[in-house]
Amino acid sequence: MERKGLVQRSASRRALSSPRRQASARKAQEPWCCPKVSFAFDLTNLVETKFARDAAKKPAVPKKDEKPIMGLVSDKNYIVANAVENILAAPKLPVNKDKDYLKKKNYGNCPKYLQKIKNEIEDEY
Repeated sequence: MERKGLVQRSASRRALSSPRRQASARKAQEPWCCPKVSFAFDLTNLVETKFARDAAKKPAVPKKDEKPIMGLVSDKNYIVANAVENILAAPKLPVNKDKDYLKKKNYGNCPKYLQKIKNEIEDEY
């Protein structure tokens, strides 16, 4: 029984010997609180720049008493107009995204790494 108690005490001493564990033990003892941070805002500048707009305002939302204009009908046949537009349009040319390896500056030349290996082999023999 006494031996078990000695082992436990030595284990607890060993556990607190590392600096990381000592720090965590201190944190466990200290009460948790928020870090003290001071906030200083200048609200006068914020209010002045908040509503500054570069572009024009959007039109206002209509009131609930205002009724929309009824009876607007278009004579345009959108299906036929779209078909005619697509028929008369110039065909899109396919874009070749593949790289042309024949036009590279070092096409047909032996790669540098192979030249190095050949030189090393020649130097050995």
